Amino acid sequence: MSLIVEPPGWQRPQPTAKKAPVAMPRQTTARTKDNAPAGSSGKPTRKARAAAVKDLPSLQEAHQTKESGKERHLRAERTCTTYSGHVRQGREWLQNLVAASGSSNWHHEEHQKTYGNPNFKDALERTPNECSDSALALYLSWKGFDQKCSQSTIDGIRAGFKWWWDGV
Repeated sequence: MSLIVEPPGWQRPQPTAKKAPVAMPRQTTARTKDNAPAGSSGKPTRKARAAAVKDLPSLQEAHQTKESGKERHLRAERTCTTYSGHVRQGREWLQNLVAASGSSNWHHEEHQKTYGNPNFKDALERTPNECSDSALALYLSWKGFDQKCSQSTIDGIRAGFKWWWDGV
C-alpha cells in the first residue's frame, strides 16, 4: 500500500541519464587565426618593446623630470589657495586682536610673558618666533570654541600654518 497520494492522471517523471559535458570550441585570435588558449579574450596582445638607447633621457633630464613632477604634485593648487586663506585670516585676526587689546594689564605673570611680549604681534608672520606657538594655539581655540569651526577646519588651519612656516 502506497502512502503517497497523487492526483488522478498524473505520472511521476522517469529519471533520465546524465548527458556528457560538451566541449567548447576553441576561439581564434584576429591576428593569427590560430586557436587561442582556452579562457583568453581572443584579442591580439601588444609585445613589450625595449626602449632604444637614443630614446632614453640623460640622468640630468630624468632628475629634472622627477623634481618638476614632485613640485607640481606635492600640493594641489586648491590646497595651497586654501592654506593661504587660512594664514591670511589668522594674521589679520592677530593684528586686530593686538590693536584692540593694546597693552592690557595681564593678571597672570605667565600671560604677561606671552601676550605682553613685543614679538607677540608678529607671531604669525612668515618667520615664526617664540610667541608663534601660543598665538596659533589661541587662534585655533578661538576658531574652534567661539566660532564653532569643525575639527577638520581646525586641522586645515594648523596644516596651513605648518605649510607656511615650513617654506621659510
